[in-house]
Amino acid sequence: MKFFAPPLLLCLIGLPAFADDNIANCEIVVQKEIKWEKEAETGAEKIPLIAEFLPAFDFIFSVFDDEPGHLTMVDGRPIKALMCTRTHLVPTRFDELLIKTGIPFYVSPNFDAPDSALMAISKVDDVYVHDYLGPPLSAEDADILTARLEALNDH
Repeated sequence: MKFFAPPLLLCLIGLPAFADDNIANCEIVVQKEIKWEKEAETGAEKIPLIAEFLPAFDFIFSVFDDEPGHLTMVDGRPIKALMCTRTHLVPTRFDELLIKTGIPFYVSPNFDAPDSALMAISKVDDVYVHDYLGPPLSAEDADILTARLEALNDH
């Protein structure tokens, strides 16, 4: 009896790589006002804010659609960050357009775990920079990260 891999099984072999870059694992961050308060002593007004995490579908699609520009506000509130949960933290070519929006880009396997690795890419003084916390990147990943940052900064 011969054994052959059914086509569906062959498709599943590449699934982990696809799932790692799935946009369903991305959220945008906006700040939401909790309430207005007035300090009794000084009369100064305070606006307590809380971060609100929303699905990133609309933002991501606005970056890749045929329309000029991209989504920058949600309900009148500016998008403060794009956060994606992934095991592989080096930005992909797909991520380059998202990063070029200038909205800070964060990637982590688990944002809720204090010991989880974190890659942050943001634009500072018109230059894209990164911060990385976690175990050392492999030589290959470090080279890819350097190349991606050079491509982003090539005006």
